[in-house]
Amino acid sequence: MILVVDVSDEFWGFSLGVYRSGCVRDACLALQDQHGADVNMLLYCCWIAIVHGELDCEQLQFALQFSRSWSGKITKPLREVRRCLKLPNQGEGIDTAEMRIRLLENVKKIELSAEKHQQATLSSLITPDARSLTTGARTSYAIANLQRYCQEEQIEICNDTASLLSIILCAALESIKPDHARNMLLGKDQE
Repeated sequence: MILVVDVSDEFWGFSLGVYRSGCVRDACLALQDQHGADVNMLLYCCWIAIVHGELDCEQLQFALQFSRSWSGKITKPLREVRRCLKLPNQGEGIDTAEMRIRLLENVKKIELSAEKHQQATLSSLITPDARSLTTGARTSYAIANLQRYCQEEQIEICNDTASLLSIILCAALESIKPDHARNMLLGKDQE
């Protein structure tokens, strides 16, 4: 019997676990809203470090090409609709308020499905490496992947962004400490 593991489900499960940890949600949203980061790509950089290693330039470019297109055409417009529906309307009747709430819930589900599709596609781009990576190697790969992603997206890794990224890294790689992660992202501390 051959056991088939759906890697997209692994990535999705990893992302849900990391996103629910501590302040990760707030860090992800700050990186998204203030710096234009794609949360799925940030999580992908960390997940790939764990299951594969370092993303090379070609792999990253392919992932970015897909993610930019998908996000621009699908995810961002859905996010805008959801955010608009969350705003209270003045003079809205009870029937239309209830309809807006139902519509908001439906849009949330569709947006989440779009995020899951993006992750499924991203996870299909790389075959997980069967070799066992050390904790130190995973950390180094995650740092390198995030640095390369930020460089490609022209997101400056300064004190603010390094602090936000370190929150995600600490949730993804529980063995790393926030100050160490931050310093490594800033290039101040190498393992």
